[in-house]
Amino acid sequence: MSEENVLTKEIAEQFVADEDSVDLEEFTAIEDAAAESLSKHEGTLYLEGLTSLSDAAAESLSKHKGDLCLGGLTRLSDAAAESLGKCTGDLTLDGLTSLSDVAAESLSKHEGTVCNVGAGTGSYEPDDREVVAVEPSQAMIEQRTSKNRVECATAESLPFPDGAFDAAMAIMSVHHWENPQAGLAEMQRVAARQIVFTFDPNRQADLWLVRDYLPEILELEQARAISIEQIVECLPGAHVETVSVPWY
Repeated sequence: MSEENVLTKEIAEQFVADEDSVDLEEFTAIEDAAAESLSKHEGTLYLEGLTSLSDAAAESLSKHKGDLCLGGLTRLSDAAAESLGKCTGDLTLDGLTSLSDVAAESLSKHEGTVCNVGAGTGSYEPDDREVVAVEPSQAMIEQRTSKNRVECATAESLPFPDGAFDAAMAIMSVHHWENPQAGLAEMQRVAARQIVFTFDPNRQADLWLVRDYLPEILELEQARAISIEQIVECLPGAHVETVSVPWY
């Protein structure tokens, strides 16, 4: 039987101030005090070698602000899963083979990260997720009240590496982009999931606001709006869900 390689507090404290990712895959076990120390580190923690995790260690690691890789774990207690479900960074647990229904429910609440593309003033940003906003207009950025990080950039050139987010969202924004197809491709590049909330330009003439008050805007919107069918073509496997809005 191989001997455990334990990550101690003394070893962990050497990496707390390191802003980059830390590879600690050689360790198969971690002291509770070491986990508490690592909770102060802000980069990615690679702890893929761990084969077990105490409830106290899980609670400490859940406070870590960066990504957390625990792919070597095959099981988690309900308490440990509840703690890890509160992580704000990406959480890797792809080695789990045994998990109770309670633990699975806790992990399903893991917040994940979201890129809000064409964020405007941030009115539609969720408050229960870690959000990074992208907005090309400095005037809009100056009106933001959210404390979320914001980047002044366009949808067609998102300033993030591949796979940087769990999801990318665009809320009533796509029709403002110069190149919607390029923007949608960028959303796919930076995130595993994409959520697009938009309108059907084929029904816009029926909207009371356009019909009764702003009929002149119809020609402009029709010229620049991307159709639902075109969006689906750009997002392979996309599911379309109709959100009903009362029209008067």
